[in-house]
Amino acid sequence: MTGGYDRTDRGPFGTPIVSLEDYTVVRCFGSYELNENIELYGRIENLFDEAYSTSFGYEAAGRGAFIGARIVIGN
Repeated sequence: MTGGYDRTDRGPFGTPIVSLEDYTVVRCFGSYELNENIELYGRIENLFDEAYSTSFGYEAAGRGAFIGARIVIGN
């Protein structure tokens, strides 16, 4: 979880300083070992699809899900 903080940025082309809103982002991740050679893993970024910006004019990514496997061949 990332907590909000006070942040000010200058707008485009020297326009006045802009205050960015606070935000909270939830990330979940985990893994499961099937056996000594195979592990499955996954994560969800921005679980609640929070719309936020870390810099003026650049929206952060929405919800994203990622999965994968680690396979060990030989020792």
